[in-house]
Amino acid sequence: MKDRLRIHAIDADFDGGNIVVEDVAGTRARLKIRRDSRAPWAQWFHFVVRGDPGALCELQIVNAAECTYPDGWASYRACVSEDGRHWVRAETRYVAGVLSIHHQLTGAAVEVAYFAPYGLDAHARLLDHGAARGGRHQLALTPTGRAIERLVFGQGDFRMWLLGRQHPGEPMASWWMEGAVARLSEMTTQRADLFERASISVVPLVNPDGVVLGNLRANAAGRDLNREWNDPHRLEAPEVAGLLDEMGRWGADLVLDVHGDECVPHVFIDSRPASPYPETAQRQADGAKRFERLLQARNSAFQTAVGYPEDYAGDGAVGMCARAVSARFGAVGMTLEMPFSRSLEAPDFVADWSPQACIQLGRDCIDSLAAWMNHDP
Repeated sequence: MKDRLRIHAIDADFDGGNIVVEDVAGTRARLKIRRDSRAPWAQWFHFVVRGDPGALCELQIVNAAECTYPDGWASYRACVSEDGRHWVRAETRYVAGVLSIHHQLTGAAVEVAYFAPYGLDAHARLLDHGAARGGRHQLALTPTGRAIERLVFGQGDFRMWLLGRQHPGEPMASWWMEGAVARLSEMTTQRADLFERASISVVPLVNPDGVVLGNLRANAAGRDLNREWNDPHRLEAPEVAGLLDEMGRWGADLVLDVHGDECVPHVFIDSRPASPYPETAQRQADGAKRFERLLQARNSAFQTAVGYPEDYAGDGAVGMCARAVSARFGAVGMTLEMPFSRSLEAPDFVADWSPQACIQLGRDCIDSLAAWMNHDP
C-alpha cells in the first residue's frame, strides 16, 4: 500500500505563490524557484502539495544554487503547515546545489514556504485592528494601483516611522508589525507617555505588489524598493516616492525599517549615520546605540556582536532607507534584521525563528521605543 502512495498535484497559483514544477514521480518532485517579475532575484517559495495521506514527500528545489543567497541554504529548514495557521520546520538538506525538503503528509495537503507567509488578507485585518485605536491614511499607490497605507498613533512632536515589507519575500516583517501594532493599540488605551511625546507612523506593507506576485525583493516594476530612497523613480517606485514626500511634509526624526536576512542567523540592527554634519551624525549614532541597549535588555534574541560586515556597501546601498533618511532628514535611521532560519541566541528546535518570535520582538521594540523617548538609560 505504501508503495502506491503518491503526490497528486503541486500548486502555486495563488497570491504569493512561487514554484515551477519540473517533474513529479510518485512521492518525489523536481521543482524550481521562479525569479522575481521583471527582476533577477530568486529565493522566495510558497506552494501547496496535495497527495495521499501518509505519503513521504521529497521535494527537490533543483535550482537552489542559482538563487540570490545560496549561502543561506546551509543550515536552513523549510516551513510547513497542514492547516495554514501552525507552522513548523521540515527536514531539509542542501547537497550538491539541490535543496531537498522531506515531509510526510498526515492529511491530503501541506503548505510549504520559505517562511510562514503573511498575505494581503492578514494585512487587511492588521490595518483594521490598528485603525480601531489610531488614525489610518493612504500614502501612495503602487504601479498596479494598490494602496500603501499607514497607521498613526500618538500626537507628540517627535516623528517616528516604522516600515515593513519593502522586500515582499521577508514576511517576518509583517509578523513583527502584528506584534508592534498590538502593543501600540494596548498602549493607546493606557494613554502611555509615548503618545504625548511622539507620533508614530506605521507602514506595515510597503510592497503589496511584490507580495501578490510571490517576489523576493522586487515590486511590480522590478525595482528593489530598499535601493530607491536616495532618488526614487516616481513611475516605477511610487511607493518610496510617496513615503519620502510624506516624510518631508510630516517630519522624520526616527525611522526603523524591518527586514529579514537570508544568511545571518541572528537578530541585529544596522545603523550607519549619514548626516554630513558631525554633531547630527553623533546624535544619530548615540540614539541608535541607546535603542540597541534597551532592546537587548528586553529581548533574548537581539544581539549586537554580529551584523552586516563593517565594509558592507551592497549594490546601491546609498539608496537604502535607513541610510538615505539619515542623510536627508537627520533622522536616527535603523534597519532591523531577523533570520529566516534559527536565531543562535534564542534557538527553537521545532520552529526555528518563528512568527511568534517576530511578534514578541515587535512588542519589545515598541516598549524599547517608549523607554527611548523617556530617556531611560
